[in-house]
Amino acid sequence: MQKDKLGKEGEGLALQALLNKGYQLVERNYRIDRGEIDLIFKDKNDIVFCEVKTRSNEYLGEPWRQVGFAKQRQLIKTANAYIRKMDVYEEARFDIVSIVLNEKRCKVEHIIGAFAP
Repeated sequence: MQKDKLGKEGEGLALQALLNKGYQLVERNYRIDRGEIDLIFKDKNDIVFCEVKTRSNEYLGEPWRQVGFAKQRQLIKTANAYIRKMDVYEEARFDIVSIVLNEKRCKVEHIIGAFAP
């Protein structure tokens, strides 16, 4: 499967998984400067910034392991810009949805509070 198509399909699966948990979608693919946040949700009293990582296999490790320090720093910077722009007062949280998707399996793992600023 092509990388872009795989990523979009994974993002759709992540969106549906979190909606099924009762999260409310606020924004999808929020972009500012060079940063992007895949999904932004409300979960009770929290604003949740969600990074989605999709791979077709786990040969290089689980997809969530690809969210390293530099990516976390960029997500935090983008989230801070969003918070300022939208006057958000809720507690912020960073989640990762890690997906392995191929013709044989679909594994979706939601990591709540995956990292903190």
